[in-house]
Amino acid sequence: VIRKEELGSGKLVVVGDVHGCLAELFQLLDAVDFKYGHDNLLLTGDMCNKGPEPQEVVAAVRALSEGHVWAVRGNNDDGALAAWSEMQAGLVPRKKKHRWVGQLLPEDVDFLSQLPFSLRVEGYNLVVVHAGLLPGVPVWQQDLATCTTMRDVLINNDGSFTGLERACPQSQAWAQFWQGPAHVIFGHDSARRFQGYDYCTGIDTACCSGGQLTAVVLPPLSELQENPLFVRTRQQNMPASLRDMGGYLVSVPSGTNIEA
Repeated sequence: VIRKEELGSGKLVVVGDVHGCLAELFQLLDAVDFKYGHDNLLLTGDMCNKGPEPQEVVAAVRALSEGHVWAVRGNNDDGALAAWSEMQAGLVPRKKKHRWVGQLLPEDVDFLSQLPFSLRVEGYNLVVVHAGLLPGVPVWQQDLATCTTMRDVLINNDGSFTGLERACPQSQAWAQFWQGPAHVIFGHDSARRFQGYDYCTGIDTACCSGGQLTAVVLPPLSELQENPLFVRTRQQNMPASLRDMGGYLVSVPSGTNIEA
């Protein structure tokens, strides 16, 4: 949980999967006029792998985290940690995208190891997770693999859901079934790019493969609590839409394309 007293007095910026694209990250922060020490920054995970500067992104976010900056854990962050452990045992990482992990500093490893699987932002009625949350299941009861890998769900006969990392002919995006109690912002699903549902917003817009890096920008908590649309959702014990929260999107084009 990010508690109210931990928040800076400025806006809240939630950034999608960076994947080692350091230049695009700072271009996006410039585009949203991010003020360090005043504004708040939250990343949806997968800071590393694939892009050109994975260690530099981890180190930058680690350094920024001394201010009002947080990140959740993504499957690629987990994969980098596992590959680093293999290297410490004298093994060569099996995947090409992990060959860089020898560049990780001890403090980088500690930082990645301590990343939470989800974060609730107090006052915003907002949860940030890397991949997904199984609809109908409280956040604290979610399987950790669901938080880092799920993209789709299958609907079971009893109306419950089974989470899937990869789509099958009968599966659908999990986010379209999410009904709260909090709004969720997530990444992980670059194939679908931006996903905008009433109570769920997906912002993995394929930065490392020629797409964009995207952020959701939300107003300062003091302003949000004066917003009548948001206040009404809290009075009705309902999740809020981005519109209810006064949120908007900002994207910058990617200069990185690992598929080119």
